[in-house]
Amino acid sequence: MDRILGIEEIAAIFKCSTENVKRKARSGELPAFKWGGRWYVRENDLELMLASAVESSGHLRRVQEHA
Repeated sequence: MDRILGIEEIAAIFKCSTENVKRKARSGELPAFKWGGRWYVRENDLELMLASAVESSGHLRRVQEHA
C-alpha cells in the first residue's frame, strides 16, 4: 500500500501554505482525495504527477542531452 500524505506534509514539501495545497486539490491540479473532511495524496500519485511535469517541461530531456 502506498504511503498517504496529509495536506500539512504536502505543504512542507513544496514550502507553501496548506490553503494553496487545498486549492490545488479542489481544482484537480493535485491528485488528491478527501476522507473524513480532510485532503490526502498517495505518495505514488504525487511522484507520478511530478515526473510527468518534469518530462513535459523538457527539463529531463535537456539534462539527458548534455550527459
